[in-house]
Amino acid sequence: MQYCAHALSQAGIESAHQEASLLLQHVTDQSLTTLLCNLQLPLSPVESALLDTYLARRLQREPLQYILGHAIFRGRRFSVDARVLIPRPETELLVECVHRLSAQSICGCDPLHLIDVGTGSGVIAVTRACEIAGSRTLALDISREALRVAQENARRHAVTHQVAFAQGDLVSMIGITTDAVIANLPYVRTDDRSLLAPEIANHEPWHALDGGTDGLSVVRRLCEEAPRVLKPGGYLLLEVGAAQAEDVMRTLWRAERWEHVKSEADLSGIQRVITARLVASPD
Repeated sequence: MQYCAHALSQAGIESAHQEASLLLQHVTDQSLTTLLCNLQLPLSPVESALLDTYLARRLQREPLQYILGHAIFRGRRFSVDARVLIPRPETELLVECVHRLSAQSICGCDPLHLIDVGTGSGVIAVTRACEIAGSRTLALDISREALRVAQENARRHAVTHQVAFAQGDLVSMIGITTDAVIANLPYVRTDDRSLLAPEIANHEPWHALDGGTDGLSVVRRLCEEAPRVLKPGGYLLLEVGAAQAEDVMRTLWRAERWEHVKSEADLSGIQRVITARLVASPD
């Protein structure tokens, strides 16, 4: 493990010892406790070859989650690969906001019906299904390949009866109305790609990150389209990037279709989630 950790550290990778441990656990199919008890035992030729392959990929700055084939989100394991973004911890705030909204609205009735726009690996829709019994979510993505990953995750967590999937560009093709639209859309400024870590800039799908000149082109489109599919009094919940919350809220205020527009900060103090309620009528 020391050799692996040293190589990762020399490449400038943070948490080198932790990553080395995870790679070894993956190669040997052992728990951390078992691995630590067996550190003096040599790897088999197959295990050694696998470790060399995985280490070479990580030294090329391929994300560790893609090498392992999974990421952890709210304590659950989700399949991920280069077809989808890796779930971020800050997206847990969006899930918590959705849960709060559902808790306020159930009151003896059926849980809210939601549309998850840009579902990617499906972590929002699948997590909601796992944590709110009887919930129903329609998960949308423009990428057919991303939807395959999301469907795999729904099967992994046995919630295929609670999550439906469809391919489409935002909600333009939806012919139903819903209680809430939730979305974690691309919000990176196009010119900021060179500022991103190589794991992100060179390996994660750029179409799922690129938000245009100011990072908000896709978000603004959804703000325009969402009223078409929301019931009166329905909610829009959006994850946004640093220093973007005020711009998004102004967009919603100017439309004069929304009320109770507010933002909520994540653990880093960034105003991360925007919530807005569609007024009963444009008047």
